[in-house]
Amino acid sequence: MQINKAFSYVGFAIKANKTVFGTDSLLGYSKKIHLIIASAALSENALKKIEKLGELKKCPIIKLNETEFDNTVNKTGCKVVGITSFELASAIRKCFE
Repeated sequence: MQINKAFSYVGFAIKANKTVFGTDSLLGYSKKIHLIIASAALSENALKKIEKLGELKKCPIIKLNETEFDNTVNKTGCKVVGITSFELASAIRKCFE
């Protein structure tokens, strides 16, 4: 697992505006989401909603511990992020395999 490389790819996605932050924003997003990254601190109810969304949109979900997620996203209060770029999502997934 190349965690630092994955952090860089998530940073690129944020800079390129290819991300959707938050559970409600993800649930309301109508376009394709290629990858969902969730924090371990996400509530059980929100996690169920995100898992259902992942099944519906056929996108994988990566769960990180709270420290890794906070270091990756650098947004306070945010517990889930969706990646909308196929290329960046593929690169991030490869880093976690």
